[in-house]
Amino acid sequence: MRRTFALLTALLAATLTVPALAQVPANLVGANLQGKNLHNADLHNANLQNADLQDADLSGANLAGANLRGANMLGVHLGGTNLTGAVLQNTNLQHANSENANFQNANLQQANLQGADLQNSTFTGADLYGANLTHANLFGANLQTANLQTANLNGANLHNAVLNNANLQHGNLQGANLIGSNLADAKLQGANLYRAKRSASSALAFTTPPSCADAVTRYDTRPAKAGSSDADA
Repeated sequence: MRRTFALLTALLAATLTVPALAQVPANLVGANLQGKNLHNADLHNANLQNADLQDADLSGANLAGANLRGANMLGVHLGGTNLTGAVLQNTNLQHANSENANFQNANLQQANLQGADLQNSTFTGADLYGANLTHANLFGANLQTANLQTANLNGANLHNAVLNNANLQHGNLQGANLIGSNLADAKLQGANLYRAKRSASSALAFTTPPSCADAVTRYDTRPAKAGSSDADA
């Protein structure tokens, strides 16, 4: 009997898979999951507040409704991950690889997404108030109706991004690449668009009311000088 139990224990330890990890208690507050392979894990509604997920592989995982407030997700892999309605307030997502991730209706207030790869990701209805998106790659991202008030998009790549009805009031888009982007009906009062790049085909419809026309600050489309730190097109 003891031999059988020991054999089963060893077998379970040797064959533990990511789906099995998904069945651990949902309370993972402050857990150390640095570098862990959580590919395709089901962690919906899990409490991962202040967890350390640096360099973890969460690609394809289900994190819908998860609480990731204050988590360390530096360099995390989120390709194709479902983060619908997740809470990522004050979360560190610097240099995260989040291509094709779904952040629909997620709370990303004050999140740090500096240098993150967010191309083709969905942020419809997401709250990115005060988020740091400096030099983030948002190529083809869907930010329709997203709240980007006071967000820092300095040097961000928004090539072909969808920003219809997005709120960019008092946001910093200095040197951002807006070529091919759609800003129809976006709110841009007080936004800094100095040296922002756009093409003639861009649907850059500034619908700022006449009384607020001066609130859109420093809009300049002149080509950047050689050696400029602006993001490449």
